[in-house]
Amino acid sequence: MSRGHWVRAVGAYLLMASSAVGPLGAQGVYFDVSGAEDPRVLSESIGDRRVDLVFPHSAADRPYGAVVFVLGVPDDASSLGPLMDLEQYRDWARIVAAEGHVGVLYSTSDPVADLREVLGFLTSEGPRLGIDPDRVALMAASSNAPTALHYVRSENRLRPRALVVYYGLMPTPDGFQAEGLQTASSRFGFALPGYEPGQAYPPDLPILAVRAGRDAGAALLASIDRFTGYALSENLRFRLLNYPDGQHSFDNRDDTEETRQVIAETLAFLTQYLRN
Repeated sequence: MSRGHWVRAVGAYLLMASSAVGPLGAQGVYFDVSGAEDPRVLSESIGDRRVDLVFPHSAADRPYGAVVFVLGVPDDASSLGPLMDLEQYRDWARIVAAEGHVGVLYSTSDPVADLREVLGFLTSEGPRLGIDPDRVALMAASSNAPTALHYVRSENRLRPRALVVYYGLMPTPDGFQAEGLQTASSRFGFALPGYEPGQAYPPDLPILAVRAGRDAGAALLASIDRFTGYALSENLRFRLLNYPDGQHSFDNRDDTEETRQVIAETLAFLTQYLRN
């Protein structure tokens, strides 16, 4: 595949979910939490960063664990505005709140620095807010994934309990697809932090990668497949969940029982590592 064709393929399907939507119309996530009580939403500020904390309705389980929805696309690079305000992300925050965790959404202009700042905020202010800073997981989708992967292998970080990647770009240290990825990053605006000498993934970090088998971005699927081989060769605590009939952004595009089952398995994975 030529670099130009590679970039067009990535742009057509990958960046669609960088903007966190499936078909135009801002469809939410196909998972029913209508029986749960409405979550509580608390808005906080970190300098000029906005952070929305979506809490479970009940205070019985305080302090809560938290799921941070990692953003690798600056707000001004998205044609739909800040990703944190899109229905798909708001729905995911409500879903994890119904599961008993706090969903964390935030604005971003510098994805790598802002993720670190948000996690620092949870470390310092979590106890005041009823959040246990030692029980935090990360979740990232599509071209937001490189930012999350960079954070968990960096030094001087909060150590997350788990990482979930949905249909995400997962670069490997061998530079696979590096030229095409860099071109796509420059063209479409998502952060692509590179591997640095000596960086390694924590061997005790549980990672769940969810692969959409009908993703039209062949280069993206190749990225996940390559990372899977890398994770196994490094003996990481890695799990691959393959959804053979899932499309890119299946959680808000494929209204099927299998979509709901994959989401339920994702929630079970998160809860397994976020419980006390």
